[in-house]
Amino acid sequence: MKKLISFFILCGLFAHLYARQEISEKYALTGASELYGLSGISIMDPYLSPLQYGGLGLLYEYESHRFINSENTKLSIQTRFNTNIGIAFNSAITSSTYCFGGAYSWGMHYHLDNSFYPSAQFLLGGTADINFLGKLNGRNGNNPYNMDLATNLNLSGIVRYDFELWHKKMRLTYNLEAPFIGCFFAPEAGLSYYEIGEFGVMDNTIHFSSLLNKQGMTGRLMCEIPFRCCTLKFGFISSELKYKANDLLFTTNSFNFMIGYSYKFHTFKGTRETIPAIFTDSEKY
Repeated sequence: MKKLISFFILCGLFAHLYARQEISEKYALTGASELYGLSGISIMDPYLSPLQYGGLGLLYEYESHRFINSENTKLSIQTRFNTNIGIAFNSAITSSTYCFGGAYSWGMHYHLDNSFYPSAQFLLGGTADINFLGKLNGRNGNNPYNMDLATNLNLSGIVRYDFELWHKKMRLTYNLEAPFIGCFFAPEAGLSYYEIGEFGVMDNTIHFSSLLNKQGMTGRLMCEIPFRCCTLKFGFISSELKYKANDLLFTTNSFNFMIGYSYKFHTFKGTRETIPAIFTDSEKY
């Protein structure tokens, strides 16, 4: 009888120690947000028209960030995807340009020492992106369509500031990005996409980009406010871009008001990580 009681006591002790080990194990959480916005856009595309076009658009953006692993609290990974549509008019409202596009970026940031100001976080790093923007202008009968296709290496900096207001712990985040080097597609004026696709005429269509022929800046100012059921995230995205190719100057500017929500999660991939017993899985029951 004593041996049986000792056996159950040992089993309970091992189960307790195993549960405590699982609970104390660290996991690298992923912070994510989904934002929806209204955009004011301004476009200058001399391949389609020598006039400046301005209008409105809609933007969706998904962003995530996490540390490389649970032990590394200095280097984090950031991914971002966005897609947009819009329509712009010339100043006389006699012609319109329809826009649709998207972008994906991946980057890493180093978390600087913030012991001198614990309420803030300072991050420096870089991102690599690929972006696309298609433009359709029906008034241009010969070449009604043009596309911006580019890939860039960008410099990036992030500042986060935590503060308390109305008994809520809020966060302000400012992210500034600027293209450094890359390449982009820009055909010569008068060269049609039919000639490019049918005859393979690619002269002066692919261009190397640097600060000499491409300048831009994207700033993101966001505020996060936690509530009982969700964390509200809203703010502004301002983007300015200009580049030169084939003696043509292209500009794309936008100002966006964004609103959405943010959340945190952890992903268990394959067999590398065993799902702890404290989690329940709907696919197992």
